[in-house]
Amino acid sequence: GAPKDIRLTLAGPLAADNAGGFTAGDLAINCGGVPATAKVWRKTGENSPTQFNMESNAIQPRQALSAWGVTLPAGIPADKLAKASLAVSGTVDDTSITVQKLSASLDDSRLTGHGVMERADAARGKWELSIDRLDCDAYFPLNPTTGPPSQDERRKTLDFKRLRDLALDAKVHFGWLKKGNVTFDASTVTVLAKGGLFTFRQESPRFYGGRLFTEMRGDARDTALKTIIELKLEGIEIARFLRDWVDGDTLASGT
Repeated sequence: GAPKDIRLTLAGPLAADNAGGFTAGDLAINCGGVPATAKVWRKTGENSPTQFNMESNAIQPRQALSAWGVTLPAGIPADKLAKASLAVSGTVDDTSITVQKLSASLDDSRLTGHGVMERADAARGKWELSIDRLDCDAYFPLNPTTGPPSQDERRKTLDFKRLRDLALDAKVHFGWLKKGNVTFDASTVTVLAKGGLFTFRQESPRFYGGRLFTEMRGDARDTALKTIIELKLEGIEIARFLRDWVDGDTLASGT
């Protein structure tokens, strides 16, 4: 569906002093049907940052996304997008938002981490996150291919502005990850981007009985995108990997 305007309401007490300090405690927040509680305060002092914490333990993702006009991908199992929670705390100053503690959950997945973003833009900053397990295929089910892209789609000009605007240093640790029917046991994804240059790297010391290293380096500063891709697979059970990759049982043995 088309995106909808999301109504945000806040209610709660506010106390302020003449030296610039204030406290807004026990704030009740409702963001398009998602309830949360929060506290925002700043100590007296010229250079004191604004501090905050927010918590929501009763998020129903399906209802919230529907209320926000978001269409869910077809084929998502009924037990997915059933429950979620969020707890975040940090500080705000004139140039950045520092997230000192982030904890979130979606169904059976748990995320923790911390980071800092420039000018409230999550794509410009530094993040370190940990996710215990994530089944991407459950939330974005695999669909049979519909054939090669049309000629018009192949001729479509790529917009590199977003890549050039990125200033990101992010690292995500996965305890278990499934994507494209391929599973990664203990995997670290690193994303570095600045000024049109970017690097995507994924490493796994336990990948189908062996090791995985893949890295893509790119340059989007010119009119054409330039990329270099490196892939290393060491000691993996190739038959099991390929069987999962093609989502079939075409190989019975091999290394």
